[in-house]
Amino acid sequence: MLLSYLLSGLGVTDWMTAAITGLVLGFGIMALPGSGEQHVRGAGRLMLFSVLDGAHWIGVAVIECVVLTALS
Repeated sequence: MLLSYLLSGLGVTDWMTAAITGLVLGFGIMALPGSGEQHVRGAGRLMLFSVLDGAHWIGVAVIECVVLTALS
């Protein structure tokens, strides 16, 4: 719901702008905070897993933004 309000507030109306917005939001809000050094090393995980996890959340944000824009 919040993402829908954000997209309408930004004036996103086509799928390409929605995909770019999702890419920026996914990287800045979802992927970047989850890739911190303490998050990776504290859990005993490899850096590759953090990169894969971040890429997953970027993809989720892009798909969500495109679908919400198509439905609005």
